[in-house]
Amino acid sequence: MASRLQLLQHFVTKYRHVLLGASAVGVFALKLAPHIAPQWYYPTVYQLWDQDGPVQLPRHHGNLFQEVAGKFGLKDAGRFKVFPQYGFYDPFSAGLSWLPGGAILGVPSYFLNATSEDVQNKQITVSGKLLDFASDEGKQFCNSLVFSDSALKFAIGRELALVKSNAALYQATLPPVCLAGTYAGILYTKQLLGLFQIPFRFRVVLNLLGGTIGLAVYHLLSDTMEHYFDHKADKMCAKLGSEYAQGGIEFYDKLLVRNQALRVLLGREGQKLYTPYGNVQPKSMFHMKHPQLTERRRRVAEIYYFDFA
Repeated sequence: MASRLQLLQHFVTKYRHVLLGASAVGVFALKLAPHIAPQWYYPTVYQLWDQDGPVQLPRHHGNLFQEVAGKFGLKDAGRFKVFPQYGFYDPFSAGLSWLPGGAILGVPSYFLNATSEDVQNKQITVSGKLLDFASDEGKQFCNSLVFSDSALKFAIGRELALVKSNAALYQATLPPVCLAGTYAGILYTKQLLGLFQIPFRFRVVLNLLGGTIGLAVYHLLSDTMEHYFDHKADKMCAKLGSEYAQGGIEFYDKLLVRNQALRVLLGREGQKLYTPYGNVQPKSMFHMKHPQLTERRRRVAEIYYFDFA
């Protein structure tokens, strides 16, 4: 057993730079993979279907997309595939418009509602029970699923801004950079303190400790980057005009109302998922992937009142 560990140690020491390079490239490729050919992967998994087959994007929503793309000056809007997605997921985007695979924009199914009657005509279940639209929470939930064109434009524009900012590329670059930084930090710490001669088991503990610190730094930087691009996308879209800024306020208001209603409708599970204000409960105090909805609404409202009011 000891000889095998020594052989493994010798192999890792001899080829550590090759292993580091291969690991960094592998992590980068794995992180970027969903954005290489998003038009093939995401519609296959998230496409909204009905009895007649895949639900097509209404012409009205297609026109809204073209209008927002024009506002952003996207001459390659044809490289975006826009499709309705099932469930109550928020709108999302993936891909890089300058790659051959293009980019996609998933439009939530509730974006297709024109009036509250459209929502009430659907059989919506919450916790396995049909939603009672006559209750206060049912009315709140119903109203939160109907958006004006201004709010739809903001939601679409926010995702276009993320794609235009190449957020996916930067987020894919972060893991290999942190991996290389962790390796360099452990290596130079050993050199500085002369720890290469300590017993093997203590070096393993030191490597595990360094790896844990590196992982914590990665999560911190990843959250910081996500927050930066989310706020940047909101700002880019709200700055397009007063209609977009007003739409952003409405969009986040609706999301907050929806989450407040779900907090009551889902009972204890809802209290774990959402705060009384409608924000999503963070999984831990050290890991919050996206900014709070109330903070995003506040920033968009500031742009509206200071720039357009």
